[in-house]
Amino acid sequence: MTYYLKPRFALPCIAGVLTLGLLSGVGTHMHALSSGKEISIAAQGYDPRDILLGHYVQLRADLEFALTPENAEEVRSDFDLERSANDLEGWIVLRNDESGWQPVSFHAEKPVLADKSTTVAIRTNAYAEEVHASDNDATVTLKIVPQLDIDRFYANQSEALAIEERLRASDADVRMILSVNASGEPLLKGVSVDGNRQVISWW
Repeated sequence: MTYYLKPRFALPCIAGVLTLGLLSGVGTHMHALSSGKEISIAAQGYDPRDILLGHYVQLRADLEFALTPENAEEVRSDFDLERSANDLEGWIVLRNDESGWQPVSFHAEKPVLADKSTTVAIRTNAYAEEVHASDNDATVTLKIVPQLDIDRFYANQSEALAIEERLRASDADVRMILSVNASGEPLLKGVSVDGNRQVISWW
């Protein structure tokens, strides 16, 4: 004989299980944000304030850079640029210097970092573009444009409106705050506008 819980007991049990699942997911995500290596990179953004998706800031990381001749040859040898110049999967290395975290090289395999306190390797997609150094120069430079799959920072209405107002200024210093785990996966931890940090928090 099959026994079923009565609705007055079944519904609270289902709600409890779903709540535990939600709390578990939130806790796992917050642990990942706090345990990863925090870096901040320059970005551009705007606030579309989508009615259905809530208040959020749309961000685009400023990570494109021209390779040195040595690094360019390494990329050309590791990737078939003629066939896959617009779809490269690899690792970008960023170094922390006086101007902040800047991209310095791009690799097909995860590189060995000599100094993990000032460098970090991020797994990312990218595309390569060959550009001339100048209009009158025949020298061709290889430019790498990484593509991060994280671009939205959600905030409450007052915070989103304040960020939106500052983003309208051409001199706004906008930065994405990332948490990079041991596997090189970046997570969006927050956004910084003119030094004012807004980080993800569930409490």
